[in-house]
Amino acid sequence: MVTWEIEPHISETNATGHIDNATVPVWLERARSPIYRVFNPDLIPANWNLIIKRMEIDFIRQIHYQDKITVDSSVGEIRNTSFSVVQEIFQNNEIVARSNVVLVYYDYEKHQKKEIPVPKRRRLQELIP
Repeated sequence: MVTWEIEPHISETNATGHIDNATVPVWLERARSPIYRVFNPDLIPANWNLIIKRMEIDFIRQIHYQDKITVDSSVGEIRNTSFSVVQEIFQNNEIVARSNVVLVYYDYEKHQKKEIPVPKRRRLQELIP
């Protein structure tokens, strides 16, 4: 599991005064960076080889501007060409959102998925809780 902390910005709030729902996917993507590095150590877009197949987000509680948040990210199921990332956002030690993202190992030149190599699969397995 990898953990990422952030202090929310006032610009991430909406008219009701809590963090806007559109901010949460941005935070989740940023928190997946250590997992992305398994496939793209330098995070260089020209070398990118992952594509999002599915993203689910459950908003459990309002997220407030004043308090820091923590995102815990771990690998769920690993398949031949894809894997899932399970993420939970906490604020004040309470879960405020939960996400499941399915990522596909992808060849952008051939426009097709490809099998996850064994070394990368092993590194993903280390991130399963």
